[in-house]
Amino acid sequence: DPGPHDVDGLAVSLWEHHTVASGRARPGPQERASGRELGVALAALHAATRGFPGDLPWLAPAIDQVDDALSVGLLPADVVADLRSRHDRVLADLDGAGSAPVVLHGDAHAGNLLGGRFWVDLEETCLGPPEWDLAVLDDPGAVAAYTGITGREHAPLRPFRAARELEAVVWLQVMAGLHPARYRAVAEERLAALLGG
Repeated sequence: DPGPHDVDGLAVSLWEHHTVASGRARPGPQERASGRELGVALAALHAATRGFPGDLPWLAPAIDQVDDALSVGLLPADVVADLRSRHDRVLADLDGAGSAPVVLHGDAHAGNLLGGRFWVDLEETCLGPPEWDLAVLDDPGAVAAYTGITGREHAPLRPFRAARELEAVVWLQVMAGLHPARYRAVAEERLAALLGG
């Protein structure tokens, strides 16, 4: 039984092992799925989760994760106030945007699709319009493939892209606090670009 199983308060699920890249946990950029493969895989994921009976939060990456990251206290108060104001505007733009909700991957970028078939890194799974996952993919070939398979036209991705960029900027701030050598420069660059725009 794959579970999930409760083991002393820890949720454990059992998965079948698949080797997708020799000796590496994640594929490098040259091994990543094409836009078409991404769109096909995302359409399959959304179809497979149709009718999911569990409770999931609404657009958790855009709502909860941004709010949580801004509450950590890593940035000056005036920058946090600016980002909270931007967050309010982004959420207002998302209100009622998009098409009928689906179970979202939540972080459906090329690095999270292994071997062109296996989605990983599912901790941001939530409910929301499919436009969120399409905006995260941010690949015209993926969007075209997804639309061709689902047969549905999607709503404009602009508000979802703006929400994703804000989420990425605040996530990078948290990661820069934890791993400054790896993330500080890109975190500062992305924050400056967002605040300057």
